Amino acid sequence: MSTLVDSKLRNQRFIRTASDNISDVSDIHKSEAPMLLNTPQSGHLNSTRESIHNYYEAMVFEQLVRSSDRAAADPEFMADAACVALNRLPPRYVRHDVDMTFFLSPTEMEEMLIKVAHAVNDAVSYVEEREKLREQEEDE
Repeated sequence: MSTLVDSKLRNQRFIRTASDNISDVSDIHKSEAPMLLNTPQSGHLNSTRESIHNYYEAMVFEQLVRSSDRAAADPEFMADAACVALNRLPPRYVRHDVDMTFFLSPTEMEEMLIKVAHAVNDAVSYVEEREKLREQEEDE
């Protein structure tokens, strides 16, 4: 029982200490102190960052071009629909696409293609509906 009480007291002290330090943190952001994100990035970090991508991105763009003439012709529409579709899919980060295809069975790849097709179809419908609603609101 005493360990439970001790644990609660430690947690309360931690919460109180963390909340007391919030103003200190905001002061740091206002100061001219160098921040990690503000420092120049090395070429190594940038190349590493650029080598990682969501495997679904290419699949979504390919499906959009195949299934929607408008997406192929309108970059804004394509970007909006791609964002909606990608947000409906689980992220699958890879460095090289071959890594993903090597580790997936044909059944898993088929399931991914089906998920992408559904997400893209839903996204296209969603973006078109939102555009219609926006146009109706502007007309009123």
